[in-house]
Amino acid sequence: MAVLDEEIALYEEMRAYLEREHGGAWVLIHQRELVGTYHSYEDADKVAVSRYGRGPCLIRKVGDKPFPLPAAVRFRYVARD
Repeated sequence: MAVLDEEIALYEEMRAYLEREHGGAWVLIHQRELVGTYHSYEDADKVAVSRYGRGPCLIRKVGDKPFPLPAAVRFRYVARD
């Protein structure tokens, strides 16, 4: 997905550090910035949605290989009041 190329590139640049210091944690990356590390996907997702809405960001478990997700899983509609 081209829109996440920069986030994926940053993850790859930081991979050794992340695996050494945060192995097994979930990371949130947005616009080439490591936003934070989290204990669960749900924690990272809550921060991502509250800060960036539906905007693209990368949430990945440190040490796991990336796997493709169907579009329906990658993106979810968030109703706005």
